[in-house]
Amino acid sequence: MATAIRWTPSSGARIGVGELLARVDAFCFTGRAPQTLHVTTLALGALAIGRVRSSGHEIALAEPDRVSFIAPLRGAIRTEARGRALDARADETLYLREGPRRTEVVPPAAGGAYAAAIVLAPAPRRPGAAPPRRARVGAGLRRRSRHARLRGASALVSRRA
Repeated sequence: MATAIRWTPSSGARIGVGELLARVDAFCFTGRAPQTLHVTTLALGALAIGRVRSSGHEIALAEPDRVSFIAPLRGAIRTEARGRALDARADETLYLREGPRRTEVVPPAAGGAYAAAIVLAPAPRRPGAAPPRRARVGAGLRRRSRHARLRGASALVSRRA
């Protein structure tokens, strides 16, 4: 499903980055007027592809189950994640693992808006890690294991004897 949202402080629309990101903890514009944010999103199963245009902003967010590939097309991005500071400019790409982060996007000094392409993909599972909660088969269903069914059957047989 594809969505496109244009947001300005006076538009009254809900902020568009929530369509692309799992959790947004804080957001504020930092760029010059007019302050705008335009987010276009395409969801392809567990994969999300997006395009962001912004007059400049700071955002605190968390992606608990997905990794992010962010490729600025115009301007620059600075991110603090897992105690590390990372940045990228046009024609560079950031790879960010799942988890919380604080990001600032800056439009080009020559004018215009910051623009970036973003791909969010399921985080690779670590060996021995349980699958993500929302991806568990049969989550919330009470199913007895084969062993429990056999134990119950043997108790029934022993009562009949």
